[in-house]
Amino acid sequence: MDGMLSLKEVIDYLELDQVEVEELVRRGRLNAYKIGGVYLRFRKDQIIDFKSTLRKRIESPFNGFFVKAVNYWSFNRVYILSAVLFGLVIYILFR
Repeated sequence: MDGMLSLKEVIDYLELDQVEVEELVRRGRLNAYKIGGVYLRFRKDQIIDFKSTLRKRIESPFNGFFVKAVNYWSFNRVYILSAVLFGLVIYILFR
């Protein structure tokens, strides 16, 4: 392999799908080089560095309880707030 990777090679190496890789390029997290107006090549050293960054993020101690709690809250906040409101209404009615 030379110093450049194709989109397919990047998808396989990073274990992401094409939409996720394109989103990383759009956000500027990955640099892609255009050939014929289409993103086709990525620098191999940048992809290797990016994967090590992803691995460090996954292994971070902050990915424990706090991250799970934030994800749970963001996904279920409507239900949690509804349950609290319902409980308050029941408390006020039968007080």
